[in-house]
Parts: sequence; C-alpha cells; structure tokens
Amino acid sequence: MSPLSKKIVRYKVELISNKETYPGFVETVSEEDICLSVPPTMSEADSSPGRLFRLVINPPSGESVNLNCKIKWSYKTPPGGLLNIIAEVTDPFPTFKTFYQSLH
Repeated sequence: MSPLSKKIVRYKVELISNKETYPGFVETVSEEDICLSVPPTMSEADSSPGRLFRLVINPPSGESVNLNCKIKWSYKTPPGGLLNIIAEVTDPFPTFKTFYQSLH
C-alpha cells in the first residue's frame, strides 16, 4: 500500500496542547498525517501551524494510541463550525504503525 494512502475512520480523540485538552474526532489517517476535527473553541495559538501537541486516539477496540504530532495547517468551517486540522505524526512509534495497518 502506498504511504500516501488515506484511510477514512471516525474515532474519538483528545488533542493535548500545553495544559489544554480538546475533544474531537479523527477523520482520516495515513502513515504520515492525520486529519482531525475539534471544537471551534480551540485557541488560535494552540491551532497554529508548527504547534506541537499530543494526540490520544480512542478506537472502539479500547486500546488508546498516543502520538506526538505537529500541526501542518488548520482552518475553521464557516460559520463558526469545527476546526479542521491536518497534523504530521512526528514520532511514528511501532504502536502507530500497528494501529494504521489494522485499519480497514
């Protein structure tokens, strides 16, 4: 499978930036990046490109996947909708690779 192949999912996540935690959903996953939706209440500072954060993915299997990520870009869906984030996985631990490969 090509490393650029994206898999469509809908898993709950927690995005942890500094001391703030934001709930959201992961929409697509590839071996290199993740597309997320979080509430529009996330601060501009926490959602700016280059910002590092920790992502906790909670799939139905019950086994959480913890990743360090960096925001590539983000945008809000109008009017006042969700904040969409494309994030790069900065430390593709074996756990993430296993998680990615298990997606159908």
